[in-house]
Amino acid sequence: MHEFKNLVVERDGAVLRCTFNRPDRRNAVDDVMHQELVAFFQALSLDEEVRVVVLTGAGAAFCAGGDIGHMDDQFEKHDEGHRGLFRDGANLVDAILRVRPPIIAQVNGDAIGLGASLAVLSDIIYMGASARLGDPHVKAGLVPGDGGLIAWPLLLPLNLAKELLFTGRLISAEEAGRLGVANRVVADDDLASEVEELANKLAALPQHALQFTKRVLNKILSERATYAIDLGLAFEAVTLGTEDHQAAVSAFVARSRDAS
Repeated sequence: MHEFKNLVVERDGAVLRCTFNRPDRRNAVDDVMHQELVAFFQALSLDEEVRVVVLTGAGAAFCAGGDIGHMDDQFEKHDEGHRGLFRDGANLVDAILRVRPPIIAQVNGDAIGLGASLAVLSDIIYMGASARLGDPHVKAGLVPGDGGLIAWPLLLPLNLAKELLFTGRLISAEEAGRLGVANRVVADDDLASEVEELANKLAALPQHALQFTKRVLNKILSERATYAIDLGLAFEAVTLGTEDHQAAVSAFVARSRDAS
């Protein structure tokens, strides 16, 4: 496994834990972290020893999505046509869906935007009681092309998925559990131990049967990604250059400066 700047990867027997490690930015994803996530998930496809993967965040958040402050610095630096967005965005979704062992999202705090996509593209979601989940891409003037458009409509009735993606409303852990988005909601202090117990149970199961079952189920997501991911990323690339998005980013940066 690679050495990473923004990910802490730890192995405990057959269980591999990946911690998003930018707690000062609420584990928001910049370009470097995005590339590291792709490399991490791609490396998992070559690791025969891993039976379960656990994703979680350092500090108080799971992952706050794309680093909006970083976006503010990048308006003049994007390559023509946002080719990097197409390459990296599609590669990340593809790499996640190709992971053979089950992935547990240990949502220890807010999972927002890309952070929510990382959670809902996982196989099982356990949420701490104080965590929230949602995708406010549209509120930031963007199309949620990074995987949210693929997974949310499979987890929820289509009209409810539309409402949440249109409005960007963050749902509580309690609501996520009630809607079936989260498999289980537990007290914050019990989250790590509950996930550990589940990971050990999964690791003890017959692995060929488990991984082939996941492979068949993930065909649904993979086929949806095949026809939807490029269109979603294309529209996201268009919205990256709009005045709406630039205004949303500028307003966020201004609020952050005022708060500090």
